[in-house]
Amino acid sequence: MDDATLNDALKLEERNWDNWLVTAEKTRDQELVTLAATSARDGVYQSGGRLKGDVRIIFAAIDEVVTKAVALRKELALHNPTLGGTENLSPLRAKIAAFTNAGVGYTEDRASRTMPGIQSGMRTALLRLAHDEATAILDRATNDLENIPLGLKLRPRKDDRSITTLHIGGSSNIINLGTALGDLNTSVQTLNQGNQKDIADAIQMFGKAIQESAELNDANRRAYLEHLTTVSEQVAKPPEQRRIATFTNAINNLASITSAAMKMAPLYHQLVTLLTEHHILDK
Repeated sequence: MDDATLNDALKLEERNWDNWLVTAEKTRDQELVTLAATSARDGVYQSGGRLKGDVRIIFAAIDEVVTKAVALRKELALHNPTLGGTENLSPLRAKIAAFTNAGVGYTEDRASRTMPGIQSGMRTALLRLAHDEATAILDRATNDLENIPLGLKLRPRKDDRSITTLHIGGSSNIINLGTALGDLNTSVQTLNQGNQKDIADAIQMFGKAIQESAELNDANRRAYLEHLTTVSEQVAKPPEQRRIATFTNAINNLASITSAAMKMAPLYHQLVTLLTEHHILDK
């Protein structure tokens, strides 16, 4: 890869990071306000429970940005292996670490502002929880980034490699959906192995319809597949490991597909109904 192409790829990452950050922070702030209002109504605003809720919301937003950043690097590296080299992975790893660890400071600052008289024991417990959340995100991101070079080495030869593509409306545009569909298929397989085959079938049908829809443009097609993948991945996790804010944000983003592509409405509502029946999504 020449320097110009490498710089273009890094600029694309930076632009997407900024967009993801704005969206995640907006969702975070809305959820923090909602939690504050609910806690005040229930008389538990000045409580450890409310502060713990703040921590989970804060780090769900961080996790959303980090997960998308790692997924994009993985996809870009498939086409430009230089991006999967140690030299080019190190800056992204450092950026993710700084961004994630900043969440601990944000947590402490918010606790001090919303509960000025917080006791030292509660502050210590809160920061321990924040550190645990940050560590979990960093461990997962580090593992996924370290797997990129290995994945590149294990790729089949170019002549044998089958890349999932989709031709839109007979035009010359070709969208490489290999990574998005691969991640979705992986989570669907996990659901099938559990006791959630009906949800797995609904997600698989929904994903196929998004892939083949002529109502969606290129950008929306990929975006909706990513939202559906996030939903599928969160549902596939044990309940205690699910990131509710991340899951809710993906469901809310996916809801707009009913106006972008009317034929998708029944599939979206079928999925929401199943998630509600399984007590994964509140009514």
